[in-house]
Amino acid sequence: MIKDKRGILLNVGWFALGYSSVSTWVVEHVYKDLLLERYLFHTELKSKISSLNGRLSRLEADLQDSPKQPQGGVRETFRR
Repeated sequence: MIKDKRGILLNVGWFALGYSSVSTWVVEHVYKDLLLERYLFHTELKSKISSLNGRLSRLEADLQDSPKQPQGGVRETFRR
C-alpha cells in the first residue's frame, strides 16, 4: 500500500512539474507575441500619425502662401 501511494505521488509530482513547465513556456511565448504585436501596432500608428501631421502642416503652409480667394469664392473664380 505504501509503495503504491509513493508511486502515485511520484507520478503526480512529475506530472505537476511537467505541466507547470509547459504552461510557463506557453504563457511566455503567448505573452511575447502579444507584446510584440502591441509594439508593432503602436509603432505603425505612430508613423502614420507623424506622416499625417507632416502632410497637414505642408497643406497649411501651402494655404498660407497661396493668394486669397476672391469674394465670390471658388465658383466665381472658375466660372467663365
